Amino acid sequence: MAVEGIETRVATRDSANFIVMCGLEKAISQPIIAITGQDVIVVLLIVLAPPGSNNYFTKPGKRKVETKLFSTRKLQKTFFSQNHPPSPCIQWLEHNIMKVPRSVDYSYIKCLSYGNLSSFKWMESPIKYIEHKNEKLFHVYYSALNFKDVLIATGKLPAGLLWKNSKDIRSSPICFEFSGREDGTGRRVCGIGMSAFATSVLADPRSLMEVPDQWTLEEAATVPVVYSTCYYGLIMKAKLKERQSILIHSGTGGVGQAAINIALAMNCEIYTTVGK
Repeated sequence: MAVEGIETRVATRDSANFIVMCGLEKAISQPIIAITGQDVIVVLLIVLAPPGSNNYFTKPGKRKVETKLFSTRKLQKTFFSQNHPPSPCIQWLEHNIMKVPRSVDYSYIKCLSYGNLSSFKWMESPIKYIEHKNEKLFHVYYSALNFKDVLIATGKLPAGLLWKNSKDIRSSPICFEFSGREDGTGRRVCGIGMSAFATSVLADPRSLMEVPDQWTLEEAATVPVVYSTCYYGLIMKAKLKERQSILIHSGTGGVGQAAINIALAMNCEIYTTVGK
């Protein structure tokens, strides 16, 4: 999975055939990447050199060392490398800023600005750094979004509400219902795990169930949250009995649909409401 990378400088030029490849590897600590295209021509990772490294470049006809290569929006048209023979290395007019994607083992989707649905980004997961007691690694095949997730993403529900009684703040509050396979064994499971809008999650096996053979993983992803909610509310708390009458509000939602299925299985007389 590719996630957002480190900020780099991108040279732009009108010519689609302009390619720059020059031996600056000795002068910088990061490689040069050349990209051909209509506008994006060259990506230079010069600015990514860590503090203390040598980034020395001189302008034609001058011996003065230029250490602030990107100090202005308009760049000099030609640069020479101190560690390279005196021949033009770069010819460009100006640059833009972009993020170069990088591959990671585990990632998850996060809403960077609640209320702005275009701000969803793939982020690198901390799974590889953190091993939690009583948790196992599961690879996500399907994630299910609920109405709660929509409210958080649109900024109508405080994102921190879910973390009020939890010490786990390492992930996104959006989506915690998934289906997939257990790492190592391949066992098919569905259940609840924090930040399940991801490639993999760390979850407590007690919050998971094995997927029946007759279910697909796609179907299984729709079960954990809504059916556990209804089972707790209808069976454990309300003590619903067979052939009783039941009123189900918002019958077209996930919880409403689950409640209707449970009530039908118990031969109940069902009344429901729906929103416009």
